[in-house]
Amino acid sequence: MEGLMKSVQQVWCSIKYWVSWIALKLKDVNVLTRRDESILQCFNLPLTLRKEIAISVKWKHRKPGWVKLNVDGCSLGNPGPSGAGGIIRNHKRDLVCGFSVAIGHYSNNFAELMSLLHGLRHIDQMGHLFVEIELDSMLVINWLRSQRRGLWYMEDYWEEIQSRLAGLHVSFVHCYQESNSVADDFAKLGAKGLTGSWTSLSELPAHIRGNFRLDRGGLPYVQKVRRVC
Repeated sequence: MEGLMKSVQQVWCSIKYWVSWIALKLKDVNVLTRRDESILQCFNLPLTLRKEIAISVKWKHRKPGWVKLNVDGCSLGNPGPSGAGGIIRNHKRDLVCGFSVAIGHYSNNFAELMSLLHGLRHIDQMGHLFVEIELDSMLVINWLRSQRRGLWYMEDYWEEIQSRLAGLHVSFVHCYQESNSVADDFAKLGAKGLTGSWTSLSELPAHIRGNFRLDRGGLPYVQKVRRVC
């Protein structure tokens, strides 16, 4: 081809290479045709299909004497108009405080960390000392556990977070996004430009009040996950 000569073995190796490369991409495919399967078997390549299954997840309350702070960040565009939001509940699953904050034009990671900061400020104002903090950002969880931030321009905010955490009995929990829906709702309000706080269930926006009642009733959310089959 184009004046170049290759041996049969070279051509065969090239074919196997590209078929192998395509096979790696099949991890995001749910269904293969019989012809696809026969081709992979011909080349002795493994099938690594992922099947989508549904699992139930739900918000869980803390033991007496503790409050639970759920926080979330939202960036419409990433970066884009961003908001921080969260909710504090007691061990009876009752509302202590919900909040939303418009924080400007930032990334989702910035919004996640700012939601934590604003949540800790509310915790301090209310005088709570035993706090379980739950969020769906594994990145921020890792920053907190290693006590190292990932965003250099947030140094001042990070120092305030560490200072506020130092005065608390605190634990960090990662959760699925579905079971963090109330905090996510507040964060979306912030991204739309609304800054406010709520201490009464009757004053909450209707859609947030509905998700809050689902959590308080112990009802599960459905999460779809992919597993290798």
